[in-house]
Amino acid sequence: MSGSKQKIAILGGGLAGLSTAYWLSQSPDAQKKFEITIYQQGWRLGGKGASGRNLAPGQGDRIEEHGLHIWFGFYENAFRTYRQVLESLRDVPEPKPATFTDWRQAFAQHSLVVLGDNGRDGLEQWPILFSRNDREPGLGQHPSDWGMFVEALQLGMNFFEGRFGDDNEIEEFLERFALPSWATQMIWRGEKFLRRNVLRGIHKMASLLPQDARTRNPSQELALAAALEGFRGTARGVLRHRVDKSVRARRIYRMTDLLATVGIGILRDGLLYRGFESVDHIEFRQWLRRHGADAEQTLDCNFTRVLNDLMFGYVGGNETQPNIAAGTAARIMLLAVSGYDGSFMYKMKSGMGDTIFVPLYALLKARGVRFEFFQRVDKLHANDDGQIETIDLTRQVKLKAATKAHGGYQPLHRVGNYDTWPATPDFDQIVNGSKLAKDPHNPGQPYNLESSWTAWPNAGCYSLQRGKDFDLVVNTIPVAALEKIGADLIPRSRTFQRMFEGDARIATTRTQAMQLWLNHSAADMGWRVPERMRQAEAEGLAAPLLGGYFQPFNTWCDMTQVLGEEHWGGVAEPASISYFCGQLPDDPDEAPTTDHGYPARQLQVVRDTGRNWLSNVGPVLWPKVGDPLSEYGIRPDALFAPDGAEAFSAQYFRANIDPSERYTLSLAGTTASRPPPHCPEFQNLFFAGDWTYNPVLNAGCVESTVASAMAASRAICGFPQHIEGEQKKTA
Repeated sequence: MSGSKQKIAILGGGLAGLSTAYWLSQSPDAQKKFEITIYQQGWRLGGKGASGRNLAPGQGDRIEEHGLHIWFGFYENAFRTYRQVLESLRDVPEPKPATFTDWRQAFAQHSLVVLGDNGRDGLEQWPILFSRNDREPGLGQHPSDWGMFVEALQLGMNFFEGRFGDDNEIEEFLERFALPSWATQMIWRGEKFLRRNVLRGIHKMASLLPQDARTRNPSQELALAAALEGFRGTARGVLRHRVDKSVRARRIYRMTDLLATVGIGILRDGLLYRGFESVDHIEFRQWLRRHGADAEQTLDCNFTRVLNDLMFGYVGGNETQPNIAAGTAARIMLLAVSGYDGSFMYKMKSGMGDTIFVPLYALLKARGVRFEFFQRVDKLHANDDGQIETIDLTRQVKLKAATKAHGGYQPLHRVGNYDTWPATPDFDQIVNGSKLAKDPHNPGQPYNLESSWTAWPNAGCYSLQRGKDFDLVVNTIPVAALEKIGADLIPRSRTFQRMFEGDARIATTRTQAMQLWLNHSAADMGWRVPERMRQAEAEGLAAPLLGGYFQPFNTWCDMTQVLGEEHWGGVAEPASISYFCGQLPDDPDEAPTTDHGYPARQLQVVRDTGRNWLSNVGPVLWPKVGDPLSEYGIRPDALFAPDGAEAFSAQYFRANIDPSERYTLSLAGTTASRPPPHCPEFQNLFFAGDWTYNPVLNAGCVESTVASAMAASRAICGFPQHIEGEQKKTA
């Protein structure tokens, strides 16, 4: 270790890098112990969560995201970190950063999820409104794994009683089909038995068992599994004859069968004490089949489909090859259904860059963390003693003398009341900035310094030296980009070999996104929620969020809540904003990085896909503005665009094709290939990111990212000791 402080080089300024820096800086005596530098390619922080403000004239300072970002209510460690960051910012000396000051200011509660449902008449819409609870995210209030399991049983009991156990509905059903008296009596008895006896008994049995897996006898869980199997069989007998005659019955059948099967699998495979990853070698649908799921109704129902969409869980982005590791899928379901605090979901009230990364950047800078923007990491080299010895980097631009004198690159731009991240670099701070602003390979756009295909001539290469520039390295650069950066380490490291070689290597996928600014609200365009959800709609809890829908833009979310942070300033302003996202199939003919026009061509693919998709699906989503003669499927005047701009091309599209942008998949058989927080072959190398192994959830999401950062910080300095939701295996 050089000097009195340990020098830590964090490679990558996404959420993993920033969260690692936060927890290291939060540790006791951090100011005396650590000197932290974050190296970031391009001009902004955030990685796959980065957003930018379009500052061009007539663009309303609009928010442009990499994709759709929504926080689930079970993101306990993420909310804990965010709340602490905002609280710590209150003690930062003046001038204080212009950002959110309270997490409630930054997030809006969301409770409605609409699922695409395969019905007799094609894909239908099934709205599900999740109830709120009294817990708050980030305070460590949500229950243990067993507590969540018991709560899930309670929710299942409430759902079955309240949604299908209505006596009037049953009576109407019986009258409609004029069944024989003996059949009528059996249905009545079956309904009442299920409602009043079976589920209540199962829930009571579960609630009496010890919470701590170490004190529970596995035979008790097997007995509970047998009881759930009995319930599932009885439910099938009561409901099966209605599946083809009633939409509601079909939905309840599928939900009951899936959730009961997941519960049976959790208990029979001992996941609550062996760990959920113990069955991650099995694909989720295979695992469901093994535990008796209805092959016809359940294996490819809307619930399983939406889980794949949520996790972009398709091999190579191919919708015909769904694949999620069974344990990871089961854990997500358990956390999402019964582990949420307050609301099922939370939507940010501004872009993720503004909401999350501005406060993180401001606090870390106030704590003395150095930020080196425009630094591309090229290669890691190790010595014979098992230490990362040098790190090769490329300096992408030269900064003007005045910028250097001011303390280096200043990345933020004030929009309204808040500091924000611009969608392009501040060219005035950069030598030859006017040239950087005009990319001949992408007319009308600047050179993209976040792209591997950029033609921009870099400002030179250099190397960081162990003992001089760093002592420890924390790599947070995503796994798809790390393969090239760590190529020299692969022959020397079993950890690297598992990541990048063989059938169990960590897989990733490309994604695509589309943002539409609209002249009407979703309701005015024909979107409706059921009457029973109107109160939730009035409270702002039931804006559209639709999943499991038509491919490839299988997820739609109304993001109108961010309009208050955009500033159009003209006579006409958009009335709503819709975000769409989905997987982007891999290109077997992906061009080499010397083909500088490749990103523009792929972006055109996304535009064309979006146009075709909207022409087919738009009239279904928004029937009041449907127009069969329009190339968009909806009236062109439904799309908001600045004066003189073509309506569709004026919207925002993303082709996330760069290695650092690819989404990490949770394919069956790959969990064991994820690296631990500390690389065992190289003493001074650590990992953080949603592609690493962490004890909470091995999936591509904010919570996994933050949990991995906490684990990396703990591996370095022992802090934080506690990570919420950490699985403690007993076998």
